Amino acid sequence: MAREMKIYHDEDVSFGDSLKKTVAVLGYGIQGRAQALCWKDSGFKVVVGAREGGPSWKLAKSEGLE
Repeated sequence: MAREMKIYHDEDVSFGDSLKKTVAVLGYGIQGRAQALCWKDSGFKVVVGAREGGPSWKLAKSEGLE
């Protein structure tokens, strides 16, 4: 039995009031960086938990994250 596949496009999705929320990402390694930038690109306010002054912290700051 075959299932019909539905393809969703940007206009099919709405974040609504969710965009008013803040997303916290702990760590800015390979996965944390990718997720933080994805959330930011989607319009969310993103705060990154990284050790102040460290290389990940500096990278996050240079990419416009708190």
